[in-house]
Amino acid sequence: MDDNTDAWFIGFDPDITVRVWIGFDEKKSMGNAEQGSFAALPMWMEFMKAYIDARSDRDEPSDFEAPGNIVFLPVEKTTGAVLSTDAAGSIHEAFINGTQPGGAAASPR
Repeated sequence: MDDNTDAWFIGFDPDITVRVWIGFDEKKSMGNAEQGSFAALPMWMEFMKAYIDARSDRDEPSDFEAPGNIVFLPVEKTTGAVLSTDAAGSIHEAFINGTQPGGAAASPR
């Protein structure tokens, strides 16, 4: 955050969202290198590792379920152009239905 007075990292899996915040009670710089990926991420990783190791379903984790208004469309990997069908080298991108480029028709899944 401003002048490196705070560092935070937020991450999630299908069942939990975890936010780690590091900083002083007073607005005081923690130093130039103290940013989220450097200061807060290691703590987040340690917590998530312990959380996942303690889960009974860690060998078969839950799938992410997209909200009902999200559509996935194949796009060309380098240009981002929406494709009408899956093609070699294409990737799937998520869009809020109605905001996808080119007005491509898609049904939420």
